[in-house]
Amino acid sequence: MTLSIQARLSAVVLALATLVCGQGGATVREAPAAERLVRALGNPDAAPRAEAACQLRELGEGAVSAIPALAALLADGRRVESEPCGGGFRFGDGAEWIRVTSPALEAAETLAELAPLSFAALEGAVASPSPMARAFAAYALGESGDPRAGRLLRAALSDGTAAVRERAAAALGKLEEDQAASEIVRLLADADPRVRRAAIEALAELGVRTAEGAVAARLADEDRAVRAAAADALSEIGSQSSVAALVAALGDADRDVRVESLDALDEIGGPAVEAAARRALDDPVAEVRVEAIETLANHASGRAAEALGKLVSDDHPHVRNAAIEALGDLGDARGRTPLRSALRHEDWRTRAAAAEALGELQHSGDLPALADALSDGHPKVRLAAIEALGELGDPRAAGAVAGALGDGDWRLRQAAAETLGEIHASDAQAPLERALGDGHWKVRLAAVEALSELEDPGAVPAIRQLLRDARAEVREAATEAVAELLEEEEE
Repeated sequence: MTLSIQARLSAVVLALATLVCGQGGATVREAPAAERLVRALGNPDAAPRAEAACQLRELGEGAVSAIPALAALLADGRRVESEPCGGGFRFGDGAEWIRVTSPALEAAETLAELAPLSFAALEGAVASPSPMARAFAAYALGESGDPRAGRLLRAALSDGTAAVRERAAAALGKLEEDQAASEIVRLLADADPRVRRAAIEALAELGVRTAEGAVAARLADEDRAVRAAAADALSEIGSQSSVAALVAALGDADRDVRVESLDALDEIGGPAVEAAARRALDDPVAEVRVEAIETLANHASGRAAEALGKLVSDDHPHVRNAAIEALGDLGDARGRTPLRSALRHEDWRTRAAAAEALGELQHSGDLPALADALSDGHPKVRLAAIEALGELGDPRAAGAVAGALGDGDWRLRQAAAETLGEIHASDAQAPLERALGDGHWKVRLAAVEALSELEDPGAVPAIRQLLRDARAEVREAATEAVAELLEEEEE
């Protein structure tokens, strides 16, 4: 486009904006800003056009004067790389998140925000000779939430351009236009895979259970993204009728299809789910194995503990940790042996997860293994072991936990003090009284509260020493603990 043509376009855009503004759409303060941004919509460069469309969104109804200009921009699909509208998300070392957008997309989103005032403009744009303008108008109508858009979008399902049909189907799902369900189902046979996928996603969003069979048939679609979308949709609208097709899809060449199929089976449930998930434990892709593990944790009995136990030594950390977490969730004693073995794994994350899972199983026979973990080289493993011993609630753990009151990490000393209060061991009082002199106030606070939980008035003299502590939190806790323990003595 030459500069002279661009300049004339800018003048037309400004004239249209002025006409609408004269109808009282913008406040006095916002009008100059809106006029400046409308002029920027005619900039020769795409980036300023997209930025202006974005900034108009910030004006709310003050941008109503820009509606005609924004509608004209819906055909402008020039790619623009920029910071997110309204500013960038910056990370360390000067990195930032860059958004890929276009003037058309920014205009569509602003027109959606201006609904229902923008409805007439969008109604005109959805009939534009430009396929791009029709597609972005359909998108904007879906985002607008205007119920009048349903009629226009249903007509757009028959558009000759695939991108328009795709956007129209997605928009109808967004608007929850139930009356369009049968027309959307017909799009499952569309020649374009993007349209088929959008139709599947819309049917799932609408919750059209009568379309279950047609959606399940798409598990055999030639396009992998359509197959994955079908599996995902069946997690919303599927029933036992789809289980056989989903189990068969676990053999699909595409990993996303296998993951989504397992997720759908997890949601649907039934007697066939456990066996299918067990087979998927051998999948070569870690993400699929993780999904299979999570499905087993939700549906399997303790019999699955043996199969899951083999995966605590898997090569992939996500698989190991998922298996460990599942063994803790199953609550079956047969998971104890592989979990104790995992306490010796070279990866500290695996060791920490194993300690946490053993705490969930709450078996006193695991006390020695957890006590040994208190000497682990990683502080997060030691912390997990302390908390797990607290879950066991066995007073015999007091000696081992008390040793952690001398740990170099104050957070572990705090956790040890809290755990000693939880397990109510009679021999915990002396080490807790020594912890009252800890250099970190949070440890002193935890020791005071733990001694209060032990309910032994003999701790009162030691706690009284903290009535003049430098931290108000410790002084308040000490005052309350002394009062409670003396009350216990009187009773």
